[in-house]
Amino acid sequence: MGYLVIVRHGETDENRDDTVFAYANPKLTALGKRQAKATGKYLSKYFTFNTVISSNLQRAIDTANIIAKEVRFKKAITIDEDVREGKEGPMLTSKKIDDLESLPNGKKIKRIFDAGNALDIMEIIGPNNKNYKLFDEWSRLTGSETSDDMRVRCKRFYNRIKNNKGNTLIVSHGGWIVFFIELLSKVNTYGVGN
Repeated sequence: MGYLVIVRHGETDENRDDTVFAYANPKLTALGKRQAKATGKYLSKYFTFNTVISSNLQRAIDTANIIAKEVRFKKAITIDEDVREGKEGPMLTSKKIDDLESLPNGKKIKRIFDAGNALDIMEIIGPNNKNYKLFDEWSRLTGSETSDDMRVRCKRFYNRIKNNKGNTLIVSHGGWIVFFIELLSKVNTYGVGN
């Protein structure tokens, strides 16, 4: 394998508004499209890609298509579900911990955040989370993927691509990227952010 370049999708309205939406399929904002184009222009100065892989969520596909055009990638982009964002349970439009009680298992979920002394929801389920135990408890109560589920997907994906020839571009999501970098570096990356 040549170089492995990992890019997070461009901005969506939900990213800008700090809404947890994981499997939802929002479109890129105008800024997100400009981000993708600028990323592609930058990468075109340093790389040619033999393979471009995208999550199957639209925001990543759109980002990959824009970048592929800028780097003059002529092949079909590979769409791969294993590089999609983690399933995070209920869509959350509020970051207030008190609002969790309205969810199924809400009182139990709220206790997770109280135990972690979290000021808002993203401290437990966001990319800067430093406590897998609390994240995994959230996952079990909400039907989300656990940290181990994400690691299994990352490892399965890596095993499929590790013998790729040439440079590979992956367009994915912040949460997935954290787990994939952890796999590649064999260290716990929580606290790195996206």
